[in-house]
Amino acid sequence: IGGVVATYQNCVPKIQLWGPTNVAPIVNHLSNFAANAAKQGTAANYFVLLILTDGVITDIEKIKLVLVNASKLPMSVIIMAVGNADFSAMNELDGDRILKSPSGEATVRDIVQFVPF
Repeated sequence: IGGVVATYQNCVPKIQLWGPTNVAPIVNHLSNFAANAAKQGTAANYFVLLILTDGVITDIEKIKLVLVNASKLPMSVIIMAVGNADFSAMNELDGDRILKSPSGEATVRDIVQFVPF
């Protein structure tokens, strides 16, 4: 993780951070890769997505649905919060408690780890 954070800190001065922080599309994109790998019938691929964010996720209801669906696939998501924003709402996505979609469907397994940095 140290190398990832160092790279992040090196890049931040060179980019313009922008909101809103919508992560459902990228998690859904990775889910497509994981679904295709799962269809092959071998356990050869497992996907891990590391999301670095300086802001609170704004598409929270969409990401809940995407994560519930992704919990059936060979993948995990690590969300690393950097900066001083109030990330308390992000703890809901962490799989320490059963995450449910807006319709009430629960995750099959814990695939999310939220890490404040």
